[in-house]
Amino acid sequence: GVLGGAIYSSRATLNIRGQSMIAGNSAKNGGALYAEYSTLRIENARIENNNLFGAQERQKGGGISVIDSGLTIIDSAIISNTATITGWGGGIYAENTLNQTIAITNTTLGGNSADRGAGMFISGNLHATHMTVAANQGPGIMLLLPANAITTLANSIITGNSGGACSGNQFTALTTSLWDDASCAAVNASDNQPNTDAQLQPLALLDGFT
Repeated sequence: GVLGGAIYSSRATLNIRGQSMIAGNSAKNGGALYAEYSTLRIENARIENNNLFGAQERQKGGGISVIDSGLTIIDSAIISNTATITGWGGGIYAENTLNQTIAITNTTLGGNSADRGAGMFISGNLHATHMTVAANQGPGIMLLLPANAITTLANSIITGNSGGACSGNQFTALTTSLWDDASCAAVNASDNQPNTDAQLQPLALLDGFT
């Protein structure tokens, strides 16, 4: 479809869990899932091999696109999703007002492609921990933030992304994380390892979804 290749949500509450997989879908925005004014929880799921079609400027979310929606992702993998050549957010695109938050825990964003934010593009609040953003084609994470947005990243790895680890604005807080260049910055940073090779093996799904 035009919005959400598999799922479209508007003013709703949506839960995706229990070893769910959303794969092989296509849309103009939100290759797998598009949500607006909604609350979403994705747990123990895979969003894989979804893409955007068309050639419009700034198409959003090869895997997931959320607008003014709360999004929680736990124990999941967002992998091998593709935005268009000028698309934003290969794995995840999130554009939110400041009363909504993207919360990501123990999740891998890998092998996704986009011009801006190949792993994820965030415009709004972000709280992420134990996240791996690796082997994406484009910048791993792009932040283009409204004033007063709060963005935190902890205990995470950003490595092997063709456009660098980070781009755009700096995080509010960045702690106990590793990235392989000098591109990530924060107002408050501690116990990090920039310019460090994580020595990850090629991404693969083994026993779990992350």
